[in-house]
Amino acid sequence: MVREFWGKLLVSCVAAETGFDVLLGRGLERAQLNYLPRGIFFDKAVNNKRPQTFEHARRLGNKIVAFDDEGLIYLSEQLYQKRISPKAMNHVSSFFCWGDDQARLISSKVPDAAGKILVTGNPRVDILRREFRGVFAEEANRLRNLYGPFFLINTNFSWSNHFYKTREELIENLKRIGTISTYEEANFLLRYSRYEDEMRRHFVAMVPVLSRAFPNKTIIVRPHPSENHTVWKSDFTLAKIALLTKK
Repeated sequence: MVREFWGKLLVSCVAAETGFDVLLGRGLERAQLNYLPRGIFFDKAVNNKRPQTFEHARRLGNKIVAFDDEGLIYLSEQLYQKRISPKAMNHVSSFFCWGDDQARLISSKVPDAAGKILVTGNPRVDILRREFRGVFAEEANRLRNLYGPFFLINTNFSWSNHFYKTREELIENLKRIGTISTYEEANFLLRYSRYEDEMRRHFVAMVPVLSRAFPNKTIIVRPHPSENHTVWKSDFTLAKIALLTKK
């Protein structure tokens, strides 16, 4: 919800101002669709989990549109294309794409879908535009009052510091759901996880240096939600370093 809600709400508000009635929710199952009015079914992904739901929604008289909400950053072109299900794309009327690069990869994976792809960006970035910053003003002021002047360090090291799975378990899970299917793909992710190990060590080393250079600033390390926060807490013992976690 923290990562996705505001962007979805922005789209909902624009649609409502245009004249649409909007139902914003998560995890709509096929049985629930039977009781909803017909309209535009807007989903956040076109992966292998979507085709049956999309097919059912279309049979009920809905139009399907979608984007790939997590598709801005990817580790390799091949792994990104695994996110796109041709069967799901067959049901989609319009696909709103992050950028030209993603549009190229999707068109290469599903040539018949090229005419459906619209390069629009994503509301997760739009919500950061100046005219919408007031949405976050109250929470931003609370953090400023709590920490004073601070540096914010965001991290994303789930491959080397996942909160409950080892890297081998992560790879086995991706095999199970079909995201990776070859030895080369698995080996690539193992090598990437070791790269993350090295990157995280540099981040840990950077923070006390930064703290000594700016003694009047609080250093806030904000791990990715999938990371193990306990590991970060054990790494830092300096009084001026805070770990920002969502309660």
